[in-house]
Amino acid sequence: MINPDESIGPVGGIPHKLEAAASYNATLFLIPEGQREVVVKKTIFRRQGAFIIYEEKEEIVDLFELGKKLNITVKEVGTIQQAVLAFTGNKIMKQTYKGEIFTSQYLNLLKPLATSLKQEAGYMYENTGDDQLLKQVDEIMKRADKMYKEEKYYAATSLYFNSMYLMRYIQWVEGYKNAADKEEYLIKLIDKVKQQIERSEAELKDFKSYGVVDVEAVGAAESRITAAKAKLNKAIEIKDVDEKISSLAFAHERARTAQWWLTLATPDGKIIPEKILKERAGWYLSQAQSIYTYTQTLFSEIGHSVLNGASRDIEHAKQEIQQGYYAGAIFDSLHATVISSTNIGLFGDVDISKKVEQSADDANTAINQARMQGIEPTLAISAYEFAETLSNPYDKIVQYTYAKMVAKTSIVLNSHVIPTNKTPVKPVITTFVPEPIPDTTIQKTNTTPAFEAIIALIILLVISLRK
Repeated sequence: MINPDESIGPVGGIPHKLEAAASYNATLFLIPEGQREVVVKKTIFRRQGAFIIYEEKEEIVDLFELGKKLNITVKEVGTIQQAVLAFTGNKIMKQTYKGEIFTSQYLNLLKPLATSLKQEAGYMYENTGDDQLLKQVDEIMKRADKMYKEEKYYAATSLYFNSMYLMRYIQWVEGYKNAADKEEYLIKLIDKVKQQIERSEAELKDFKSYGVVDVEAVGAAESRITAAKAKLNKAIEIKDVDEKISSLAFAHERARTAQWWLTLATPDGKIIPEKILKERAGWYLSQAQSIYTYTQTLFSEIGHSVLNGASRDIEHAKQEIQQGYYAGAIFDSLHATVISSTNIGLFGDVDISKKVEQSADDANTAINQARMQGIEPTLAISAYEFAETLSNPYDKIVQYTYAKMVAKTSIVLNSHVIPTNKTPVKPVITTFVPEPIPDTTIQKTNTTPAFEAIIALIILLVISLRK
């Protein structure tokens, strides 16, 4: 398997293929990086009286050691370039695209959104009642403010999102406690979340009315709407009230992020035909499913945890294809592929610090290659920025690799663009604090301020439709 970013994906049945190669006197056998150790099943037969009983046992095979026994050298390769070099001694020369990641164009694009969310989060904090979780919110907002000052605007928006989700949860829990009719309160909360999702869907539909002009912004918006719907559906089924309200608050804020992403679009007078997006979405989903199935089988057999993140992304991609959200399906499938391939790549004896460095370097190259072709890969850059703020090496590799895959895929997709004289209208960034529920459902007390005391703040920040 050769991935869109030129990396080599996993394969199965390697020990049998190695033995076959050795039988034809091969001297060099290349395997995908991270697959030095594989699990094989052996069937053992034994006689018990008049019966023959068989059982399957599993064992881990070190392919390097098996190769020595078969007089064949086994090497791991991570890219098609490494494979060609190992087999032929020839290097595939590639143009270097190294350069600055966080350009003024990127920073100027992200700053208005980050500024708006900083204001909204601050206002919500001032108008959220005392709660134990507020200490956690305070810590998150301090980190967000720090990122904002350092001009890490995407990381800041992610943290402001987390703080607003928690504050929405605090507000809605308090509203539930004070509600005269608690069941009705929950029903109206569900309706509120549905309405927010519908607003985001409407803005996405309007933005796509002339076609997909920025595949990354549209894909990010579609992915977030799908995630919000999934969270809402889960919330409806949950019986525990706290967990239900938490899921509803998350779904509400996640739906809003779809609108935020549309404000980051950079229309350039070109659209990607829906036919191309549909074909690619199906292909990437198939690839994601294949590598996930293989990885899940490999890791479950030796006690590793199931790859829940990849499974969730695949399910979302399936839903997106059914709904016609092809860009979202592409990027969710890519993310699932990255999670699976990263787990395989880190399996065994791996220098993880070197992996982090290499993945960051590859992402840098892909992002600047996209820029050389006139593409501003905002989604890829945001993933790179987010990776910079993480401490866990695995998480950093996932985000850097995702950044690379997104940038490379955007190059492929943009090779099919056609010109258009239509310019979509981007949503404005609207900062507001919606009342959690109409006043009629709240039981007023002398000790707890009613939610109607919270004054809605609306700030409309108009973003230029052109660069």
